[in-house]
Amino acid sequence: MSDMPNLPAVPVEPVPTFDFSRVSWKEAKQALFIQKKMNDAQASADPQTMIDAFAGMQTYICKALIDVPPSWIVKDAPASIDWSQGESLDWLRGDKFQPMIAAYYAAQETGNASGGSAAH
Repeated sequence: MSDMPNLPAVPVEPVPTFDFSRVSWKEAKQALFIQKKMNDAQASADPQTMIDAFAGMQTYICKALIDVPPSWIVKDAPASIDWSQGESLDWLRGDKFQPMIAAYYAAQETGNASGGSAAH
């Protein structure tokens, strides 16, 4: 018999799912420039540069984005959202954009993404 106490299960918060088979090398290279643009925009504190950089990042994230947990979306969002469109991220709750970026990079790094087909 084990002397280990029975610990309650810790609930796992749902995260967005991604399919990186939809992102080409060309787009991945463009993302590097978008990241630099975002860093430069934050350093300069220029609002228009920041808006442009965020729009580029949204478009790039949505190339791989499959689904977003309902708890991450504002309550007045439409029932059906096309997550492949950059402006769809406007339906994210305000406190979920940074976690979205973190989830994207974590999924990309670990390969912890939804399956995808290599078929065209």
